[in-house]
Amino acid sequence: MNTLVFVLMLETLVDNYPDKIEEFGVFESIDHCVYFANVITRQGYSKYSAKLDYIIPYKAYCLPKYVDSETTIIFKR
Repeated sequence: MNTLVFVLMLETLVDNYPDKIEEFGVFESIDHCVYFANVITRQGYSKYSAKLDYIIPYKAYCLPKYVDSETTIIFKR
């Protein structure tokens, strides 16, 4: 049975250009997927300001996708 889910995508950057794009998890809720995408993308920022402390070579985001719920592990929370 096809189910609409949200896939966490991870881009590996080389010289600020995408080198590799991979799927890293399938979530039932867009909110949970976006939470993890934000944490991954913002991990180089300082807790106390909006300045970047160090550059991380990753960018994360979520995409909607239909998957077979019988054969795919879908994270509920």
